[in-house]
Amino acid sequence: MSELLLQIGATKLAVSLVLAGMAWTVQRRVGRPGVSYHIWLLVLVVLLVPAVVSLPVLPAEPAGMAVTPASGSADVVLAETTSGPSRRLGPGALAGPALAITWLLGTIGLLGWSMVRTTRFRRVLAKASTRAAAQIQHEAAAIGRRLGLARVPEVLTADARVTPLVWWNGGKVRVLIPAWILTDLTRDELRAILAHELAHVRRRDHLVRWLEWFACSVFWWNPVAWWARRQLRIAEESCCDRLALEVAGSSPRSYANALLRVVAKASRSPGFHPPLPATAADGAGRTETLERRLRMIVSTDIRSPARRRVRAATWMAVLFALPFGLVYCDRPTTPMAGEEEPATEAETLESSVGSLDGDIADILTRREEEIHQSILERVESGELDEHRGRLLSAYVSGSKAGILIHYEGRELTIKEKRTAVEKLSASVDWDGLGRAAAFDKLDLERARSIAQLITELQEQEAEFLRRLRELRETRLLVPKRPEFPIIKRQLERERPSHAQ
Repeated sequence: MSELLLQIGATKLAVSLVLAGMAWTVQRRVGRPGVSYHIWLLVLVVLLVPAVVSLPVLPAEPAGMAVTPASGSADVVLAETTSGPSRRLGPGALAGPALAITWLLGTIGLLGWSMVRTTRFRRVLAKASTRAAAQIQHEAAAIGRRLGLARVPEVLTADARVTPLVWWNGGKVRVLIPAWILTDLTRDELRAILAHELAHVRRRDHLVRWLEWFACSVFWWNPVAWWARRQLRIAEESCCDRLALEVAGSSPRSYANALLRVVAKASRSPGFHPPLPATAADGAGRTETLERRLRMIVSTDIRSPARRRVRAATWMAVLFALPFGLVYCDRPTTPMAGEEEPATEAETLESSVGSLDGDIADILTRREEEIHQSILERVESGELDEHRGRLLSAYVSGSKAGILIHYEGRELTIKEKRTAVEKLSASVDWDGLGRAAAFDKLDLERARSIAQLITELQEQEAEFLRRLRELRETRLLVPKRPEFPIIKRQLERERPSHAQ
């Protein structure tokens, strides 16, 4: 299980790295935030897509020892061998489970910490926030109609050192505007800030916040996930700037000045940092990023969206790359050096027992010899201890005797013979070291006596069937059932003469 988890994690890391490189290249070459946004979002989506398709591309590990047919008597006695050396787990064998446990513990810890902060923020917001004035609600409704929102979210105000943000935790979407903005900004600047936050609602960025939160929590060890999250927010803010400039009715310089004043005011005091699922207008972090964003706002380039063919090519690339999230790299099971490729089930049966046209007893005997030889090889290699090997040999012999008794006296078809061989093969569960585990508490001599008793019963039953066939051939048996009434009437007629 730990190896599978690490294989999925390594595959996700490689795929996300390739997609992030592609997004970075598109962002540098095309220079359109609307185009790079979808590719950065694809990086996080691919991380969360369940990996269900195995792709055998990793170096193969040698498979277990193959079962080879051998000739000899049916009653194979295992050689007196000693058990192989005990296999100790080295540091390499413990590294995989340790990494998997660390991954899971880190994910649980980060998810729990984020949920605690989210719950605290929701409680603080419910206590400290109030509904904004009617004038601000009307202003927000007018901007929402121009953005095409079917339902304009409620605007709240709070006396706290936070930046404007959009908040959603499963209920109604809310826009939080700190109280100091209402007093420090002009009406045009306030309208620009409202337009920016409502643009986030129009783009449904509050849903993307939860997706990136979950992706970064699960793949907290993957630096590409955090890089994609940061670049996604940078592209997202630029897209919202374009929408806000279209509907706010303010000049680019006035809009940039309002954004700069909000970021400068919020950075003077630490305040309360909102949790990860909140969509906050923080200027996307670094100073150079904010400077680049302000330069894009005051230029005319931010007003022009990407061309239609560029958007179509972006969506085609997204749809093409999305299935890679379903794949994870695995190790193919290949035979050891010098061994042949494993045959199919039908070929294995034919090669081990020969033709299925003969007597069922001969067919099962050949299969029994093969299983005995396999048990012997596993004992010699140390994979199976000697005591368990002897118990398995006795169990296989008993299973063969039971199958012969079940099918004795019947003319079997090829399909029935194949089923009998499969039953004998399935009598030993190699993964569980044999279904003869029930014999663990029995003494080895008792197991041998059980196998000998089964063999004697089989011989007696075969002798009985042979004599039965001879009697039928010589017609010395009692007449068949329809003749019983005739014999009964004859005996009744003869009964008075005997009485006299």
